[in-house]
Amino acid sequence: MAEDHDSTRDKAARRAAWAKRLKPGGHLLIDQTAGRLPKPSTMLDPFGATREAVIKILTDTLVDPGRVSDVLDRTGDTDDPSTVIVVTRV
Repeated sequence: MAEDHDSTRDKAARRAAWAKRLKPGGHLLIDQTAGRLPKPSTMLDPFGATREAVIKILTDTLVDPGRVSDVLDRTGDTDDPSTVIVVTRV
């Protein structure tokens, strides 16, 4: 499943729906690419969040049935720097 978080009006409901689609113990990978990090944000695309802010947003809205279980740091990758946040269905 690949979905664009930016295209929905009720983002909290979208995140909860993502977690509910997982089987217990299943994982959802949220890829925060370089274009979504704070530094490259522009007036045309103003959303840029730190890793900590994204984790807080997810933690605050995925209390049940999912939780942030891991963070994979790929920011040092020269071809595709990103952070992958892993949400696990509880």
